[in-house]
Amino acid sequence: MLRCSLAWIALSLILSTLIPSTPARADDATLAPPTEVVTPTSNEPAKKVVPPTSTAAPNCPLAPAPVYIEDWARLAALTESDSVVFPKAEFWATRREQANWVLGIGLILGGGAAVLGTVDRLSTGAWSNTSKWTTAGGVGVALVSLLLNWAFAPDRDDFVTIINQWNLRHPDRRLAP
Repeated sequence: MLRCSLAWIALSLILSTLIPSTPARADDATLAPPTEVVTPTSNEPAKKVVPPTSTAAPNCPLAPAPVYIEDWARLAALTESDSVVFPKAEFWATRREQANWVLGIGLILGGGAAVLGTVDRLSTGAWSNTSKWTTAGGVGVALVSLLLNWAFAPDRDDFVTIINQWNLRHPDRRLAP
């Protein structure tokens, strides 16, 4: 199936470079495909040849449309049948979930501490040493959680690498990012 698809692509590329073409518009009725082609030869009378109407390659089944993946958990669930790709997808899905938890908890704790320090300052009317450190510590915790999420969470390159590994091993069940 792959060999037939590659042959069809190569033939299409060769023909597209040999035959000059102009872009057609949907409303342009003058660029209709020919219904008959006359091929004269030197010894025989002219023959009328009707071009095929199908654009599909002969004897080649059409490749199925890829499944589009948006998140790590779905990718891990779809790759369960492959013993090589699944552990990697599961590892990165777990890593993404853990990074999201670190970010969420850090923002909640840091934001809460920053709000408590600010409320203490607003209620007393002056910055006390405790409210300064509470506010600064809360902002620091939130920033550290944001940096940890950025550093340890998998990125799009990891996502595409797993999808490419799956596609190389399973050309009949392709995935797309």
